[in-house]
Amino acid sequence: IVDCSYKGINVINSSWFDSNATSLLLDYNSISVLTNGIFSNLQQLRTLSITRNKLERIFDDAFLGLESLEFLNLEYNYLMPKKSFPLNVFSSLLNLKTLLLVQELSLRNKSFPDVRRLTDLTTLSLDTVDVVVSMGEEFKELKVLSSLTLSGSAKVISNQSFINVPHLKELRLTNLGQLSEIDTQGLAQLRFLNRLEINSSTIGVTKTMRALEPLQNQNMTEILLRYIKLTSRNQAPGLINQDGILDRNKTKYLLEICVSKFSLIDSNIYVVTNDAMVSETWQACLKFIDLSGNPLK
Repeated sequence: IVDCSYKGINVINSSWFDSNATSLLLDYNSISVLTNGIFSNLQQLRTLSITRNKLERIFDDAFLGLESLEFLNLEYNYLMPKKSFPLNVFSSLLNLKTLLLVQELSLRNKSFPDVRRLTDLTTLSLDTVDVVVSMGEEFKELKVLSSLTLSGSAKVISNQSFINVPHLKELRLTNLGQLSEIDTQGLAQLRFLNRLEINSSTIGVTKTMRALEPLQNQNMTEILLRYIKLTSRNQAPGLINQDGILDRNKTKYLLEICVSKFSLIDSNIYVVTNDAMVSETWQACLKFIDLSGNPLK
């Protein structure tokens, strides 16, 4: 492992690294550009992490020679797909299994980077690029993709959003601050979903619970909902107050999911009715529940 994190690096010099390195960490530096062939002597590299830098541009052949790479983390930089990612920039990474691309929240992208050749990908993180989340035809080729994280500026998840990634086992919707609607059949394609996380969104508890309808009768290990409360910026006070009451009408779909661990954290829940968390399904399946961070009376 070569760990060059927190070194104040601005420009990479390929001669710095041992050709036998299998893991290279360049996190928390000031690197802004990846030039052609910069890692070409690291043919045994399996892990490359360049998160929390100032990356704005990646040249076409920046990853040339990294045919053994399995893990690539480029998160929290300033990369924009049309400007920063050449069309085939990832095409040589045929053994890549994890690709992490979520960028700084201030950016608004217009297209996903091209990942269709990465047919071994199991884990992917991306920024949403339109008002409506749409995992297009290009994602059909990722047949072993099991974990997807989406962040960014999307406002709507429709019943077509995940039609091309039906094999997902984990879906993480994080820092979707403008998310306001999940179609009642928005999760219907995800019949193999094992873990769902919705984190840092102002969609509210009521709409989130309603979106769980298609997951009824599924076996899941975890549903994690954190900081999904409505705010005064986008809702009237009366709706906010109503959203903080967790009753049977809200939880009726949730209670028919055989889930082992359920968390509803920091979401302004102040009342939980007696019947809101009781069902035969949950009695058989639920092992852990967390309602911390709520002003429960």
